[in-house]
This record gives sequence, C-alpha cells and structure tokens, in this order.
Amino acid sequence: MEVIYRKTAELSDSDIENICEIFFEVFPEHSRSVSQFKNEFLNTDFGYSFHGLLMHGARIVGSQSYIPFVYLVDDNKKKVALSVDTMILKDYRNFDNIFDLLSKGHKFLKESGFDFVFGFPNDSAYPLLTKGLREKDIGNLSTYVLPYKIGGVKRNMKGLNFLSKIFSAALVNLSFLSRNSATKNYRIHKDRQKFNSYRYRWFDADYKKITKKDFEFFYKIKRHQDVDTAFLIDVHPLNKKNFDEAVRYIYQNERKNFDIILYIGHLHFKPLSLIKIPAKKEPKTFHFTAKILNPESISKEVLYDINNWDVNLSNYDLL
Repeated sequence: MEVIYRKTAELSDSDIENICEIFFEVFPEHSRSVSQFKNEFLNTDFGYSFHGLLMHGARIVGSQSYIPFVYLVDDNKKKVALSVDTMILKDYRNFDNIFDLLSKGHKFLKESGFDFVFGFPNDSAYPLLTKGLREKDIGNLSTYVLPYKIGGVKRNMKGLNFLSKIFSAALVNLSFLSRNSATKNYRIHKDRQKFNSYRYRWFDADYKKITKKDFEFFYKIKRHQDVDTAFLIDVHPLNKKNFDEAVRYIYQNERKNFDIILYIGHLHFKPLSLIKIPAKKEPKTFHFTAKILNPESISKEVLYDINNWDVNLSNYDLL
C-alpha cells in the first residue's frame, strides 16, 4: 500500500469518478458528481486542494482531502488546511491504512508550509484523530433550531403542527426586541473578502445571499434526512441583532419551503429567534479538532480555544 498526493487539477476525470464512487460506498447517504467534486476542491484560496490517495497498485482504494485556506490569526495571515472526506474501501479499512493515510497527510502539510490543520471529524474518526494523531479537541459546535413544522421532523406529530407554528411565530416576533449589536472580534477567522468569493460555489452552489444595510447573510434550503431544512450558514458582522434579523427574513420569506430552520456553529450570545438544543438531545455531535503544524506560528492557547473562532457551516457544510 502506498499514499501519494495530488493537486485537484492533477487528477483525471477517471480518478475523480473513482474517488466519488468510494465516497458513495463509504457514505451511502451522500453522493457526489465529478462537477460537484471540482466545485468544492477547485474553489479555494489557492485554486486547488490536496488529495492523499491510498493506492493498491494502480487502484485508488481510499483518499483524504485537504482544502487550503488563508485564515487570519490576530490579523496575521496563516496557511491552514481543512481536513475532509477520510474514506477507505471496506476490504482495505484497517488501523494501519487509516493511520498511514492521516499521519502522512499531517507530514505532507507540514512540509508544504502549513501552520495548522483543522476539521470536523465524525464519531468514527474522532477517537483516532485525538488519541492516535494528537489532534486537540477544540469543542463541539452547537445546534440551534426553529421547529416551525414539528410534523416534518416527527411524522407522528403532524397533528401538532399548528402548535409549533404558533410557538415559532411567537419566538420570531419576540426577536424584534433583539437590539444588541455588539460584535466580537474573533482572533481566528476567514479572510472573508476572498473567502466569500469562492465558498458559495461549492457543491451544487445553491446558496442564497441577502445583503442588508449594515450586514449580510447566507442560507440554503435543502431536504436533509427527510426534513425540509433552511440552514442559516453565516451572518456577518455577527451579533445578536443581525442574527435574529436574518432568521426573521428566512421565516418571513421562505416558511412555505421548510419544516425547520437550523444554525450550527459557536455563538457568543443567546439568540431570541432560535432555541439551542441541549448537547444530550442533539441528533448529531459536531466535533471540532485541530493540530498545530508550525509551533512558531500560533500558540496552543489561541488555537485550541473555541471562543477565539468564528466558526459555523460556512467553514464547511457538515451535512
């Protein structure tokens, strides 16, 4: 077995088709076309991504991708990499191959001059990354919800839709009282001017951008796990007033098209328009990990504190 690295443009369409087939076999609830693959991995700060390929002879049997970014840490530009899509075919899925693929990825990024790597591993990858590869657990992202049509989530509760609609309307109307416009200065955040120019070309590019007088936000409506869901992706500048106004906009203009509104991220305030789901009740845990590759570039105290991060679904669609 061998691990080799290629930039996205160095992959043939046949290679990409192979990777997409492995993706569907490993993650059968998802699928990805060649065009969606290119949309995601070519639209970056660098115009490409890195792909670690686990090879059995001439055959690709697994892969691990890294999306490179320029992030700002205390206003200093840093080369960082987002780790995504660790996948190996079942017949080749063992500890040695998984560890080899991931550990060589860290080594490759370090040798390529990256300052740190981060990611949002699933429950299967999380123990290996934190124990075997010594990635640090920064914290879990939180889930916030507006349960507009509860029957869309629980089919046996469809008769209670009228109550959830009344409750949601009350919550949205209450959010008109939201006046706090204090904006936190996050120590770690995206180089937003460039980031927004390519980020919303990813996947099917089906995102909506709304520009208000003093802020903007992005959202996406899709059927997720058999529920029509409006995902609030990002709000900037992020404060309580802007956040609640963004939720109101989606509610007022799209409520015929969704069952629930969801926001996944880390907030420094408590919104009035959405309810935070208790960690024990969350349908999925959104782990958030990172590892310093260049110790002279950033301190542990800065990187490993979730309160320093502006992080949500804009960093990556964790769906």
